[in-house]
Amino acid sequence: MNVAIAHPDAAIRGRLEALIRDAFGVESAWEADDYEDTLNRIRREPPELLLLSLDLPGGRVQDLTKEIVEATGCAILLLEGGAPADVA
Repeated sequence: MNVAIAHPDAAIRGRLEALIRDAFGVESAWEADDYEDTLNRIRREPPELLLLSLDLPGGRVQDLTKEIVEATGCAILLLEGGAPADVA
């Protein structure tokens, strides 16, 4: 499975990447830290699944979600905020 991670916090992106690697044997295809970077990466290299933070800076996540689904059909798992300690 091709999984991408879009989250503003590098530490959380690292933890999420480790979680999907350890639990499912899947390496992340790419990571992004803001709206524009995510949109650019999606257009060039659409994943099968995007882990998308609701706290992503640079634009409205609901607009980004709509554009991604319409353009690629990629599945999206929305991630709610929280302290870095909340991510195993």
